[in-house]
Amino acid sequence: MLLHDTMLNDDSYRTGTSVTPLCECGLERETVDHFLLRCNKYDEARNIVMDSIKHIWITSKIKASCTVNENLLLAPPHADSHITHKAQKKINGALFEFLASVDRRL
Repeated sequence: MLLHDTMLNDDSYRTGTSVTPLCECGLERETVDHFLLRCNKYDEARNIVMDSIKHIWITSKIKASCTVNENLLLAPPHADSHITHKAQKKINGALFEFLASVDRRL
């Protein structure tokens, strides 16, 4: 997902294995960002992961505000990041739970 080499429609369309880049929800291209953060098909599962991330953020006592985006979910913490490796591992775990709970080939 971090490399944008998935079975999501936007990536599949780019490689010629999908007839459309649009998501089945019909709202926009099915990109990694759309799938993880906005697609209404996965709202219920996403709400669970967002609650988990908020809990991780609070209990880790990270002073920066919590902005959930593709980088937070997929990328390792940067040297200038406020996120500890331990908190990032927990966030990754929440992401994996989300991925396991949705019915989508990736």
